[in-house]
Amino acid sequence: YFQYNITNSLNASYGPSQEGNQTDFYAGAVQLQQTVVQLDVDRGLEVGLASPLNVAAGALFRADTYQLKAGEEVFPGFRPEQEVDETRTNVGTYVDLQADLIDPLQVNIAGRFENYSDFGSTVNGKVALRFEPVSQLAFRGTAQTGYRAPNQAQKFFSKVSTTFIDNQPVQTGIFRINSDVGNALGIPDLEEERSTTSTFRLTTGSRSPAILGSRGRREKKPSKTFSAPTTRGRRPPASSRTPSTQRPRAST
Repeated sequence: YFQYNITNSLNASYGPSQEGNQTDFYAGAVQLQQTVVQLDVDRGLEVGLASPLNVAAGALFRADTYQLKAGEEVFPGFRPEQEVDETRTNVGTYVDLQADLIDPLQVNIAGRFENYSDFGSTVNGKVALRFEPVSQLAFRGTAQTGYRAPNQAQKFFSKVSTTFIDNQPVQTGIFRINSDVGNALGIPDLEEERSTTSTFRLTTGSRSPAILGSRGRREKKPSKTFSAPTTRGRRPPASSRTPSTQRPRAST
């Protein structure tokens, strides 16, 4: 929870001593709440291999609630039209199997299923091998896929601030993709990131393993932030300043 307060501020038009010249402002707040319920089980089973088969499984439920709370109307912090109260849920399950198939060869296979209320379902997996032909010498290899959904702040955060260009006040802002500005520019919704990674390592009697090879590939749909001036010249009253019409500047 972050609360934004402005203190020791001064409106030069009123001067420091005029009655009613407010110097402290509540500019709004940002809050993220996470609720997590998780269950994990782990057990070794004798199935006739060189070592017991270790079976791990689990399930998780998570709810993320993201809120933007407006500040005072007289100060252009978080405006009422920027207020957000959104909740996303995520349900996931996984299974992890590990055993020595033969004395020098260990195999690990894992899989995970997740369902996001706003990004749909995904299945990811991992395969890892460890081969130790002699004592204190081992070869390890891993291949896995990954998935990441944009977090709530990336989807819903926005703000407006005032800067000066050529001694003229200019309001700039960060806007949500599905805001009036984003919709007017035809910006698509944020999408998930997917990755594929493989590594190969040589482990010796030293404390740190040597990484002989590593390869990864990430597919990412870039998130975009828009920032631009809305007002130049004479500054309008605070109640009329809004973040709805600004020139875009995109960054990834």
